[in-house]
Amino acid sequence: TNAMVGSGGTNTAVVNLLWTNLMGSAPSAADAQPFVNLLNQGAFTRRAMTSAVAELLDQKVGVTGVASYDFTVFGV
Repeated sequence: TNAMVGSGGTNTAVVNLLWTNLMGSAPSAADAQPFVNLLNQGAFTRRAMTSAVAELLDQKVGVTGVASYDFTVFGV
């Protein structure tokens, strides 16, 4: 499914989208919850979590420049 999470999206939706993009399938509720908790507690901003996932994607597939992408277009 295609999804875009803007400023009105939930932290759960953000985690689900990022996880799916990184892992290729949606997370289980148990897998997603620790990351949702980090967002809910303010330990990570959506932008910081998105950047971290971008760096992981960069390492996973060797896509250069992903980590420096301006993620504001995604509302993060």
